[in-house]
Amino acid sequence: MVNVLFLMGNVWLLRQILNKLHCAKAQNEKPTDEDKSLATKCSVTALVLAIFPVLYFFTFLYYTDSSSTFFVLLLYYLGLRGNHFAAAVVGAASIIIRQTNVIWVVFTAGVTALRTLQPNVNVTDSSSLVTELKEYIISFYNNFFKVLKCLWAYGLVVISFAVFVVMNGGIVVGDKTQHKACLNVPQLFYLLVFTLAFSSSCARSSSRHCKLS
Repeated sequence: MVNVLFLMGNVWLLRQILNKLHCAKAQNEKPTDEDKSLATKCSVTALVLAIFPVLYFFTFLYYTDSSSTFFVLLLYYLGLRGNHFAAAVVGAASIIIRQTNVIWVVFTAGVTALRTLQPNVNVTDSSSLVTELKEYIISFYNNFFKVLKCLWAYGLVVISFAVFVVMNGGIVVGDKTQHKACLNVPQLFYLLVFTLAFSSSCARSSSRHCKLS
């Protein structure tokens, strides 16, 4: 039952994130038909992602996939809204559920830094990678304290996690003998087959689009 509630929360969070990223115009007082169509697509996409096989089937097991995904999505959503302290607190909660979620705390911090610097960066579609990096470095130097104000909470979470890893002797909480890091080669083949199966329709549609154009 708890995981079902997390699944419902994941649908809502995915919809909110997609609306924030792609359907911002639909939040206006008088959205156009195109804006309404985008909002509908965001809602349908959120539902499809939430019932994706990798996540959906684990919803009915007493496992942490649904709750971990919920807190990671909430972390990212709060970061997009600019509530960085709350996002960092949620990020800490997600790490307690699954220690590898520290990667998503770093990811959200990186996205936040880029979104903070972007208005002050002068790049065009024709700008080279070196030029873009140079612009971002200059913008970071000029807006260091502004970026620090946004990222300090994330940094505190990551530093606390690093201290935990050093004191604990690893990221594992519990029986370390049952959670040893190793290279699992068969998993790579499972990933390739899975990716091929679920992306084949996209590849076919892309090839048809290229032929038509």
